[in-house]
Amino acid sequence: MIYFFYFGLDSQDFDFLESFKNIERFIRDMATKEEITKEMVIGEVVEKYFAEEIFKVFSDYGLHCIGCHVAAHESIEDGAKAHGLSDEDIKKLVDDLNKARKKLKK
Repeated sequence: MIYFFYFGLDSQDFDFLESFKNIERFIRDMATKEEITKEMVIGEVVEKYFAEEIFKVFSDYGLHCIGCHVAAHESIEDGAKAHGLSDEDIKKLVDDLNKARKKLKK
């Protein structure tokens, strides 16, 4: 018999869909606790907070980074500066990303 130790369920009781939702919620809860900073790599932010709200913030600032190959190794600050954003705009971008991140918990 296979045991699912994290959930305390055996294979006969395991409701895959419901447990997957619980895992997804747990991961999202853990991820949304970390503050987004301008030093973070764009690709990591997109991967960690894979949500429409986060994509929209990047897009609203002219950063259509979701599928860009450079996003895998470029920081938010470097990407924003490459797209002509000022230091003040970058601060607003990071603030807006964190507002969107906090909404993900709700």
